[in-house]
Amino acid sequence: MGKFPQPKLKITLEATSFEVTGTVELNLWGGGQGTIDMTPVRVPLNTYIDKGSVAQYINDGGFGCESIDYANVHVSIVYGEQYRQRFVSFIYFTDELATYKHLTKRGTG
Repeated sequence: MGKFPQPKLKITLEATSFEVTGTVELNLWGGGQGTIDMTPVRVPLNTYIDKGSVAQYINDGGFGCESIDYANVHVSIVYGEQYRQRFVSFIYFTDELATYKHLTKRGTG
């Protein structure tokens, strides 16, 4: 019987991007409130990550709403295309979110 080659035991992962994910609480058009997952956003690795810069990626998951009142946001490092490692998390409250124009009076209603 022949010998089988030894498998390579070393795996190297390369960081390829950041990914911003999270959950938001929003005000619906016509009244009411809801909670929805954000659409994940890939961000280049050379992006400076802090609470102010990450706010631009907060979104309503494509649902459409009057405003976003709360966001629990996570930034992960993406290795290759599949593997993620949590890097940092931020929480944004109503008064903070009001300072970001893209998060109030969204869409056409």
